[in-house]
Amino acid sequence: MRSNGFVDALSFSFLSLSRASLFVFLLGSALEGDSFSQALRKYRRREKKKQARASLRAKNTPTIETSRTPFHRPRRLLSTSSSFSLDLASPPLEPPLLSLSQTTIMAATFDGGVVLGADSRTSTGSYVANRATDKVTRLTERVYVCRSGSAADTQNIAAAVAWHLEQMAVERGGKEAGVLAAARMLSRITYQNKDALQAGLIVAGYDEADANAKSSSASATAGGEGESSNGGVVYAVPLGGTMVRVPFAIGGSGSAYITGLCDKLWRPGMTADECVAFVRRAVAHAIARDGSSGGCIRTVCITKEGAKREFVPGDEVPGTFGDLSQPVGGREGAAAAAAAATAVA
Repeated sequence: MRSNGFVDALSFSFLSLSRASLFVFLLGSALEGDSFSQALRKYRRREKKKQARASLRAKNTPTIETSRTPFHRPRRLLSTSSSFSLDLASPPLEPPLLSLSQTTIMAATFDGGVVLGADSRTSTGSYVANRATDKVTRLTERVYVCRSGSAADTQNIAAAVAWHLEQMAVERGGKEAGVLAAARMLSRITYQNKDALQAGLIVAGYDEADANAKSSSASATAGGEGESSNGGVVYAVPLGGTMVRVPFAIGGSGSAYITGLCDKLWRPGMTADECVAFVRRAVAHAIARDGSSGGCIRTVCITKEGAKREFVPGDEVPGTFGDLSQPVGGREGAAAAAAAATAVA
């Protein structure tokens, strides 16, 4: 009798695809010696009691109507030994990140230092979030970095590297780290987290050790008559973390429009004024051709004496062939119209 009830319970459960709770209940009853019909009646009585208690509980509990919107679980930060990554199995509902990838940044060396330049437009998709962003960030007194990519990523990377360089200067008795140390820190951070960060950087500055090394090498080559030392150092750290030393570097979406122009105009041995003019012309050309670059132009000229910042407002950015003239209104427009009428008369 016991074995027949057990077999009946199994067959009924699998054939009718009943719930797991029913199968467990019938299995326990069969093991206790109850027939299948007796176990089924017990189960029905228990279910009716549960439903009665649930309905009574629902009557005594006040109901509150709430409207819920679809929810996606947020990103999870997974820590590993050498880097971190983001689990994007369920995409979160979040606004697009502020992006500097639609920009133009560059740096170029000259005889005695280096010049960094950038436009000032920060976009969120097709919306311009900031038209006066400062993308040339100070790391030390004579080392700066141009930022492109995600605004949040590059700002935090630059802040972290600046802090480490400051601690390094304290440990070295006040002697600041060079351009190479800053470039290696930035390259290591971006490379170890290349799957999670969007950062294209250009590190540039004046390196006293590099200037002394070049002066000594030139003196030995020329038989004791040394050339003027350069000292300007530029490292390109594009997406992925590669670090390459170059005489000049360009980055951002506007760089595609000025690659040939920079190859033609840059030359070794330029003066500081010539290099500043070269950087301004290249960035202005990118602003005119690239719809994602715009605003004003910021430049930083770094020499042995320190850094010198310069600012070119949007209405004073050098024009490019084919650009429309700037609209003039107010008193200036009235004065220009009067002057034009007088000249025609």
